[in-house]
Amino acid sequence: MIPTPVFHLPDDLPPQTALALFDLLRGLIDALWQQYETELLALIMDEPEADRAGPRWLDRDPGLISGIF
Repeated sequence: MIPTPVFHLPDDLPPQTALALFDLLRGLIDALWQQYETELLALIMDEPEADRAGPRWLDRDPGLISGIF
């Protein structure tokens, strides 16, 4: 799997813009899942177990993004 890119957000990003970005990304994720669900699940299942574990920061707070997507 391709490594996740590192994003750097500007310090002065307004909260309203951040929320708009969450909404945009949620819509994109929904559209991708609707179109490619079967293929994506097959790709995810083909990944080694360690890669499916997800980012380490989710281990500390698994509810951190539960309301986002």
